[in-house]
Amino acid sequence: MEKATPIRFVITKIEIENFKVAETVSENRDSIKLGTGVVFNFDTTNHVIAPSITFVYKNDKEVLFELTAQCSFMIEQVGWEAFKEPGKGTLIPVAFLQHLAFNAINTVRGIVFCKSEGTPFADYIIPMINVENIVKENILIPDAN
Repeated sequence: MEKATPIRFVITKIEIENFKVAETVSENRDSIKLGTGVVFNFDTTNHVIAPSITFVYKNDKEVLFELTAQCSFMIEQVGWEAFKEPGKGTLIPVAFLQHLAFNAINTVRGIVFCKSEGTPFADYIIPMINVENIVKENILIPDAN
């Protein structure tokens, strides 16, 4: 049986891409919904996978609180090479993408805590997020021709 290559990585950057908050919120909390999104960005030259995470509180009419932040994870060379699919490109397995998304979501959860201080959203609870419901498949980064 072949031993799996350990995939080591380090977080190299955390960047807030978008932040806005409404001055006042006069609505019942039950009418405000939380949306979550994940978009993956890649820098194949530097072996970086950078999920952008968005948390949005909104009602039927408008966005009341929105924060998007990106966490850049640099993958160790040996691990990145393990993702290579000869003649196809770099295949990032869904389980690894989910792991990075989980780490990024919880990092952004902390940013939301800091950025919402002094706002009506300071005591809103971000529920547990099952990344398996958000990140559902491998991503193939085709070789550059």
